[in-house]
Amino acid sequence: MKQINFKLLAGVLIVSLAVFFLGNYLLNNYRLNSNLTEQLIEIDGIEEVEINQNNAQYRLEILLDQEVEDLQLTFNQLKDQVDDTFEDREYEIEVKADSNEVLEQTGKVADLALHEAITTGEFVKLAERVEDYKEEYELEEAIVQVDNDHIYLTLTEDEAVLYKVVEREQKND
Repeated sequence: MKQINFKLLAGVLIVSLAVFFLGNYLLNNYRLNSNLTEQLIEIDGIEEVEINQNNAQYRLEILLDQEVEDLQLTFNQLKDQVDDTFEDREYEIEVKADSNEVLEQTGKVADLALHEAITTGEFVKLAERVEDYKEEYELEEAIVQVDNDHIYLTLTEDEAVLYKVVEREQKND
């Protein structure tokens, strides 16, 4: 009768379990990303979704089309779907669009006003500044929207558009 090589058996068992758990993790991760991508593409205005994972945090790059009518609505639908799917997982969302140099430069100038409005709470002043930027940079459209969690900026020139979603920091009083 042959003796059982317990070292070999333990090694095979460990490798088999490792392959099983890694395969299960990869399959679940693929399903999660694939299902979420399909659900997000269904939202009006979302053209493309790219999901990357770095350690425990997910990064979603969302390409929006040129005709998003309401950035706030689109973003909130997107965020609700991601919250439902990721539950307690950490993630960040970056919205993108086909922009141009003028819009990128205007967006950089507007960043200061956006962050100032978050700090001061003077959103009417922000809207006035954005309107000034619209005239100064000869943009077709400049829209600011605000809710309890974010500030949404849409800048449009010719066939290009820039979307910015800036998170408002909640004050703990």
